[in-house]
Order: sequence, then C-alpha cells, then structure tokens
Amino acid sequence: MKLQISKVRQLIGSRVIVPVVVTALVGAIFSEAIAARRPPATKPPAQTSFYDELDYFDTNRWSKADGWTNGSPFDNIWRAANVVHSGGVMSIVLNDKGGKGEPYASGEYRTNGFYGYGCYEARFKPVKQSGVVTSFFTFAGPYDNGGNRKHNEIDVEFVGKDTTAVQFNFWTNDDQYVTNNAVWVELGFDASLEAHDYGFKWTEAGITWYVDGMWAHEVSSKDKPTPKATESLQKIMMNAWPVDQTAAGWAGPFVYPGAPLHAEYEWVRYDSDPNCSV
Repeated sequence: MKLQISKVRQLIGSRVIVPVVVTALVGAIFSEAIAARRPPATKPPAQTSFYDELDYFDTNRWSKADGWTNGSPFDNIWRAANVVHSGGVMSIVLNDKGGKGEPYASGEYRTNGFYGYGCYEARFKPVKQSGVVTSFFTFAGPYDNGGNRKHNEIDVEFVGKDTTAVQFNFWTNDDQYVTNNAVWVELGFDASLEAHDYGFKWTEAGITWYVDGMWAHEVSSKDKPTPKATESLQKIMMNAWPVDQTAAGWAGPFVYPGAPLHAEYEWVRYDSDPNCSV
C-alpha cells in the first residue's frame, strides 16, 4: 500500500500523456479560492504522517463539507450526510437531494490540518457517469489558509465520461486559475471497475504522480513553478460532484440516472518522510 518512490518499476500499460487545455470554465473550480479580500496570513503547523482505513468519521483529523455551494461549474450543494462510512469503505454519494438553488447534493471530505512535502496516496474507485468528477487532491486558498492565503493545489481527478484515463494537475499561487498544468494519462484499465492506488510525491524539486505504485507523470520545479510548502501547506481532500453545462466540454454533460451514484474510498495516507516510507 506504499508508493514505490525509491525506484521506477515500470510504465503503466498503454500509457499516453496528452496536455489538457484548461479553459476559463475549469478556472472556476474550487471558486472558494478566489476572494477580493484576505485576512492577514498565518502559517499553520505542518501535520505528521498518518494512515487511515476510513472505517469511521475521525473528527480529530477530518471534516465533512456541509451546507454550502461552490458555484459554477459545480452543480451541487455539499452535505455531510453524503459522506458515508460503512463496511470498511467511505462512500461519497451524489444524489438529487439538492438545495440552495442546486439540483444535486454530494459530499466532500477534508482534513482539519495542513500538510507539507511528502507522499499522498489513496485507494479508491471513481464514479463512471458522464459529467461527474471524482478526486483526491491537496488544496489551500483564502478560506483554507495554508500560509500565504493563495490558491495552491495538487490533483488526481477522474471525469466519469472516460474512466480509462486520469487527469493530473497542479496550481501554484494562482487565484485566477490562469495556468495550464493538466495532463491526461491513459491507464490501460477501467478505474471504475475496481479500486486502485493513486498518489503523488510532493517535494521542493517538483511533483511525481503514481498509479498502483508505478511512475505515471512528473513535473520539475525547474521547468514550471510547483507549489512550495515553505509558502503554503495544503489540506488533503476527496470529493465527487456533478458539473453544470459550462463544464460539459471538459467532463461531459451530466444527466442524473435516477439513482444515487457512489465514489468509494478504501484508505488514505500521508507520509512526511523524505523517502516516503512508514
């Protein structure tokens, strides 16, 4: 269940990496990071390593998003009841019990504390449905203050129209979402059929993504400015949500199938050790 960081074992079968054109509509994602005013920034303490099997709601480490909306291109309200722990699995449920002007409801699970360099990994199964995004990522912004109150983020994302590929992405001090750092990686399997391990190693030198412990993609800070833990730590987050029509070109159009949809997470871990071993 650990990332194989010390050596590259092999490339993912049928792996193809294609740059993604991230348009302004995707720039609205996680719009809570865009704010006209910021209170004075204060650097939070960095949290330590952990491994969580997600058997229950650990309120010391986690919070459930509840009662607010992000706005376009999200087409949902966040409800705590849509994050469910049962049978050794955490399910994020997307249903038609919306509110506050949104037709749908879904869930988001986020750490209370902030994390720095190290390895981040989760085992999960995304939703296979056009227009649905399933994610595992780190994030900080004006309302999730990791230090400088700017938008920093590292993503593993699936769009349900094609779960044979995964999107890797990052944002560095970018409140306006103007950079294009996203790539699609073809997996050689359908991620919606069973859970797999997805993660990344974040260091001062850059970001390396892994699938089932195998190298998948990397970005050097020498080539592009990657997030710096010295500037902003980040929260660990997981969510699943439907897009509105403005993002249909990216994620596909969403039509509710008449029954709830489930993204399933089996465990998540963070390792702060430079060698990423626990």
